[in-house]
Amino acid sequence: MPDWFYEMPSVLALLAIYVICCSISLIGYGLSIRFFRKFDTYEVISKIVWQTILFFSSLFITFWIAINWHNLKDLSQITKQESHTLESLYEYTDIPESPEYTKQLHQAIIKYIDSVINTAFPLLAAGEVNLIPSVEYRDLLKLANGYKTNNTLTNEFAYNRLMHNIELLIHDRSTRLGYAMGELNGPLLGFFLAMICIGSFWTGAIFSRNFLFSLLIIMSQNIVMASSTWLVLEIDKPFQGYFKVNSQAYIDAKIEILGLTNNK
Repeated sequence: MPDWFYEMPSVLALLAIYVICCSISLIGYGLSIRFFRKFDTYEVISKIVWQTILFFSSLFITFWIAINWHNLKDLSQITKQESHTLESLYEYTDIPESPEYTKQLHQAIIKYIDSVINTAFPLLAAGEVNLIPSVEYRDLLKLANGYKTNNTLTNEFAYNRLMHNIELLIHDRSTRLGYAMGELNGPLLGFFLAMICIGSFWTGAIFSRNFLFSLLIIMSQNIVMASSTWLVLEIDKPFQGYFKVNSQAYIDAKIEILGLTNNK
């Protein structure tokens, strides 16, 4: 979905989807009364079509809610994992033989964490994935790759720990950013929206002698349709909207790191 959808208040976004679903259902109701009733006197075809669409749309919505909710939980775990990797990178790269290098490395880690908290996550929340700067990230990798060994056992051990944590950081960061675009994109998003529109249309294709009773049925059924649609779209992009992963894990990691620094 466009980024403006996630910038809307949740109640307003849900109301907008509900109004759209009800409007499509009312179009279906009007067409069913005017045209369908002439050919489907006993409502056999309408009921079969409506039940078929309801069955498959329910399966599809349930599937995507489960997938997106699982992704949301996974991303939350990945951010915690990346923050723990940064803590380990800071704590276990204290190199006695190179105090100046250690200081530079620690400063680079702090700068990277600050960039994630103050720049990356606000841009992710705004949907600006391509604008996320990588200067601090590249500086950290460049500094880590510039480590010079002196062939001592202690030095080699420190180097191995440094490289191991750098590899974990690269993996965690790329995995985190991989969730930014969501799952419903391009043709898949079009298919999902088309399925919701068709489902809303046939929800309104009912025959009733009382318009107010028909309206009550349409509005009641679309509460389920609209709320399910909103939930799927809302959690599809886990950095945006109401249900989103924030930078709290990195804030906690920075507090922990500063605590380690003060205790030294």
